[in-house]
Amino acid sequence: MFNNYITTIGDIALKCLGTGSKEEAEFNKAVDVWVKMTDCFPHMVASGRSSYIGIQELICMASAHRLKYGGQGPKAPDFWFGSKWGETKSFVPGKAKAHVAASRFFAKNSSSEKHRKLHEEVSHESAKKFLFEHSYDKNDMYCLTGTGKCKNTKPVNPKDIELIFVDKHMLISCLIQRPDKMNFKEVDLKLLRSKISKLNT
Repeated sequence: MFNNYITTIGDIALKCLGTGSKEEAEFNKAVDVWVKMTDCFPHMVASGRSSYIGIQELICMASAHRLKYGGQGPKAPDFWFGSKWGETKSFVPGKAKAHVAASRFFAKNSSSEKHRKLHEEVSHESAKKFLFEHSYDKNDMYCLTGTGKCKNTKPVNPKDIELIFVDKHMLISCLIQRPDKMNFKEVDLKLLRSKISKLNT
């Protein structure tokens, strides 16, 4: 279920939480709280900057803590799956691609300028090595969540949030190669979905 699989938070809960269990009651309570937060604080919930920790905790609760919350920053994964180091990234439902490199490479964040200089002044291979060292090398798997902000779209019930679980090697095989500084920073979601579908049919 957590290896090259497309699902939703609600579907994970149905498969992992026992009917009538304490874990199911706690998960449903958390969902109710999240829905109320959506009504009261729609902009906060819609913003990945403020909601990503809550989404991660909901995913872990839905899995009966088979996925364990990790932390934030370079010294901890977003989640653990056994001994596997998991990274969570968002995508906008309906979009063809998603940014999956480390956030430090997004826009004008801390590593973007060094990466750009390596790309333009040294070599594409040096830039790629730097990007992979700080983005993909340490991770074992990814959870892509359909929580990316889309204009004029109301946040959905958390049970309906789509999740794409994918191992690092498959994710890398679907990275978009470009001649500019965006090289290897984004994943081709259509290609990724196609590869996962073939594995599960």
